[in-house]
Amino acid sequence: HFPVPHAPMIFDAASRSFTLTADPVQGYAGNLQLTDLTLGMVRRFMEARGFWDSSTVIVMSDHGYRKARLFDGSSDLRIPFMVKFVGGHEPLRYVSDCNSLFMKNLIPLLVQGAIADPLALAQWLDRHRAEYRYQGSYQTLQGDEDF
Repeated sequence: HFPVPHAPMIFDAASRSFTLTADPVQGYAGNLQLTDLTLGMVRRFMEARGFWDSSTVIVMSDHGYRKARLFDGSSDLRIPFMVKFVGGHEPLRYVSDCNSLFMKNLIPLLVQGAIADPLALAQWLDRHRAEYRYQGSYQTLQGDEDF
């Protein structure tokens, strides 16, 4: 778990340097850039040690940017969700709404190799996305009150 792009806004995108004075709204762009730089470092580390091609890597956010309207005037509840499969280099853009609660059931399938490519992942998400729904202002999984 990386703390960025959460507040405090500590990275200035223009100067590509750390700061304690970043604007709370525009500073989000800096923290996103810091997230991108950090993920790039992780990837290069894995590649240098021969782990990248033999690993499945999941990158996702725990929630969207809650102050998005202040940033660019729009709001989007979707979260970033990326999966790089073992040996995978084929991108697939999944545009349907889904809820991060699916990870509880998805991760064991990824570890077991039951879902091993982007198309199989998209098909699994399509089959299971109806199991997740919004209830009030928080997300719950149908039939799993303890979640």
